[in-house]
Amino acid sequence: MRYALIALMAILIACAFVLPAAPVNSLGKSIGLGSDSKQVKDHGSDHDNEVMENEKDTGDIEEMGANGTLLAGGGGWNSVNMSGSIYKNTFGVFIDGDSGNWSYSSLVFQARDQDSTLHALNFTNVVFDNTSVANMTYVHAWGWATFDDTQGFWFHLVLMDNGSRSNDLFDLALYKDTNKNWIMDETTPLLHWVFTGLEGGNIWIGAGNQDSEI
Repeated sequence: MRYALIALMAILIACAFVLPAAPVNSLGKSIGLGSDSKQVKDHGSDHDNEVMENEKDTGDIEEMGANGTLLAGGGGWNSVNMSGSIYKNTFGVFIDGDSGNWSYSSLVFQARDQDSTLHALNFTNVVFDNTSVANMTYVHAWGWATFDDTQGFWFHLVLMDNGSRSNDLFDLALYKDTNKNWIMDETTPLLHWVFTGLEGGNIWIGAGNQDSEI
């Protein structure tokens, strides 16, 4: 199966970040209110030293595409300030840019600020964009998800590899299908997390060999 090994590695990364810590009972839990994100810098903690940071140069997207299918992924964590309480949110993600292989993509996000977990059920669209901002490649992904083990939610995920984890971008907006029509027509997110820099982990964007088979 194409990229099955890469997808499996991404899931293992997700488990490494998402599973070990026990859920936190959120004193400031407020479903329906966006959480305040905090920009963080690299402080070189012991935890950070345990995280592999084999960053890849984003390069030119056309050159990457010529060499194979565009891929993106990573795993990590960041802190969120929720009404004065600090929560560590974790994620693991793998995105296959080939429209025929979106089923290999995965996303797990543990929102401890909401005492809930988001699991992607599928991916309905993936876009690699290097035209909006000079010398930057953004990955946009949309799909349906469960939130707190409940269906009827969809997400818009934005990733950007900016050379080091302290400069990477993880932007996740969660929407509730309020009309219950299974159409992504909502304009205001239910919750929105923006990490302009990771406290631990790594986001990467690169190309895979289209001829690779497991």
